[in-house]
Amino acid sequence: MPDRSTAELMGRFYRGLKAGLTKDRALQQAQVDLIGGAAAADGGDDSPSQPFSWAAFQLLGDWR
Repeated sequence: MPDRSTAELMGRFYRGLKAGLTKDRALQQAQVDLIGGAAAADGGDDSPSQPFSWAAFQLLGDWR
């Protein structure tokens, strides 16, 4: 379910920002976490680990 994947990605992204990561690093880390993390455990097509539902997210403007 794309909504679940988006919520998972954005939650991880904002936690990274709060922890002091730069925007680009926070997004990268959130994506890497989803691909290989606990979210991949169920492995189904609607799993947040499947990049097709969140891979299009990108940073525009001042990404630092």
